[in-house]
Amino acid sequence: MMVFKIVQQPDLKLVGMRTKVSFETMGQETARLGRLLMPRLAEISSRMGDSTFSVQVYNDFNFETLRPQTQFDKWIGVEVESFDSVPEGLESLVIKGGKYFVFHYKGSLANYPPVWTSVFEKWLPQLGYAVDDRPHFEKLPPSYNPRQEVNEEEIWIPIG
Repeated sequence: MMVFKIVQQPDLKLVGMRTKVSFETMGQETARLGRLLMPRLAEISSRMGDSTFSVQVYNDFNFETLRPQTQFDKWIGVEVESFDSVPEGLESLVIKGGKYFVFHYKGSLANYPPVWTSVFEKWLPQLGYAVDDRPHFEKLPPSYNPRQEVNEEEIWIPIG
């Protein structure tokens, strides 16, 4: 049984880096962004908390039409209080507030896709929720490392 919660989230302000990816290239590109951003975290003076955010900005998300080649923007960033001092070479992103379906995932990256699929094919339809057209994101604790066999993260899916 999946344990989840419905969260009303205010706007989130993030500072980080982005690139264009597909589901085929997301793993290697996310790792590349992480290697570029992590050494620069100390430059981000208005950082809030110690989590890192892995964000997917889709153009009109539709689970039924997603393909391995589907292109979208991938962000790696951290939450900030303000955009007053965004370091050179980094970008800002506002994730508009709203309702999110949030669940905790513990496991390997390889075992995640079937869980993700079940959320869209089973859980959200059974609960009567539709996916909203805002960014999806994962909130990663400081212990997160993609090279570890098992990681823990919070998965945030926008719903309407």
